Amino acid sequence: MKINGPESISKILTAYQNQVKKTPKSTATKQENPVEEGKDLLEISPLAKTLQMYRQELAGISDVRPELVKAIQQQIKEGNFIMEAKKIAAGLIEEANLLDEEI
Repeated sequence: MKINGPESISKILTAYQNQVKKTPKSTATKQENPVEEGKDLLEISPLAKTLQMYRQELAGISDVRPELVKAIQQQIKEGNFIMEAKKIAAGLIEEANLLDEEI
């Protein structure tokens, strides 16, 4: 676009101002429940809703497995329970690494 002199600039500005007056103040997005002017709107994505559902389901699951606890208690009573130091150490290290990644 070539602009020659101040007259052209004023014509462009006038055209721009006319266009601004014609466009509606609200955006073209359609909402099911229109929000009052001056109010904020929060929309949760479908992925976030799914994650929220999974978190609620996980919160209901116990960290303790009763059948495993009973089996270990029985082995301890019988004197057959063997503690494997390497497995315990590996589990502690893995847990510590997971905690470090979260931070």
